[in-house]
Amino acid sequence: MEPMIELRCGDCGALFHLCRACYRGQRYCYDGCRRKARRRQVRGANEGYRRSPEGRDGANDRKREQRTRDRERRAAVTHQGSAPPVASESVPTPPPTPRIEPEVVLADKESLPDATPPTPPSPRPPAPHPLQCRRCGLTSPWIIHRPPRRAHDPRYPRTIVSGVPP
Repeated sequence: MEPMIELRCGDCGALFHLCRACYRGQRYCYDGCRRKARRRQVRGANEGYRRSPEGRDGANDRKREQRTRDRERRAAVTHQGSAPPVASESVPTPPPTPRIEPEVVLADKESLPDATPPTPPSPRPPAPHPLQCRRCGLTSPWIIHRPPRRAHDPRYPRTIVSGVPP
């Protein structure tokens, strides 16, 4: 039996499990958490750019171009339009339409539906078995608490033993 790798979601902090075959460095328990974290990261990057001198200059340039376009649009008007219609003596004005008041009906408490709010749907699908791979559904009684290290991953440098690199 293949052991499960126990991971903690980088967004919501929930524990989830993946088998070694499905593990590809995932950090999030499902796509919703991944998308939410990505939106937060992109929003932060955009905000940082807008605060930088280059971002402020770009915003100023865009606003200047927009004002120029608006100015050109206003200058392109060749006439001011028609004058508003004047009331004619030969054509009578129609009477105002009567206002219809809504009818208010009070209901008995027994005739009202139950006022309990509906329960919101669960955002992530629950795993039927606590040690089930979130991706393929494989179950196992064994857990690896730390993901396997990748030799090519720069976050995990090789260790030097007794001062001599391997």
